[in-house]
Amino acid sequence: MKDEARSAIEGATKEVQKTTQAVAGQASNALSDVRSYAEPLMDQVQAGYRQVADRAQEGLRDVNKFVRENPAPSIVGILGIGLGLGVIIGLSMGSRRY
Repeated sequence: MKDEARSAIEGATKEVQKTTQAVAGQASNALSDVRSYAEPLMDQVQAGYRQVADRAQEGLRDVNKFVRENPAPSIVGILGIGLGLGVIIGLSMGSRRY
């Protein structure tokens, strides 16, 4: 009887090992599929990021150049923006008073 129980346990253990190996193989295949799909997307995202960063740097250089070449209009524009924001904030805070 002990031999039959041992044999049944060994058989069940082998079956569990086979199932585990099969599942591990399927998981490995699924992971490989995900990687093959995700890697090109990551490359596209990185390329897009570099492109946006380059454009932002270009824009910053253009703004710096404009401010250096036109300091008076730049200062007047900044003052106008500050005044406008101050009025908007002041009006919005004034309407919240009791």
